[in-house]
Amino acid sequence: ATRNDDSIVLRASFVSDGRTSASVLLTGDLGEPAEAMLLESGVSLKADLLKVGHHGSRGSSSSAWLRAVAAEHAVVSAPCHGRGGLPSRDALERIEAASAQIWWTGERGAVIVGINPHNEFPVVRPWVSRRTCSISAIGE
Repeated sequence: ATRNDDSIVLRASFVSDGRTSASVLLTGDLGEPAEAMLLESGVSLKADLLKVGHHGSRGSSSSAWLRAVAAEHAVVSAPCHGRGGLPSRDALERIEAASAQIWWTGERGAVIVGINPHNEFPVVRPWVSRRTCSISAIGE
């Protein structure tokens, strides 16, 4: 485990009319070792939106983790042409295989997440039109 695995993990649920209408899972810089610990703990990880751990590094977002979370949307916070190979092609492929829509901040700028007046969640939109970004070979 690394210092990144000491990240705070927050799962927030939104309740409307007495029932959970949506949830988000924010994972900081969490990597696979801490993901495995949370999977073993039995806590509910299911979320509609996942903020992908450790900027989408190769050592984050394991297939088992992504299956347990089962997010419809995955936000990857990493620059367009970032150093260190972030996000990793491996992580992006695992997220894609889990059928989550990827919102990469490098391509989209800030990613805006909210609930509309009809309690529909998540409402996700990019800050900017899609930019063309390449994934570095470093860290793959």
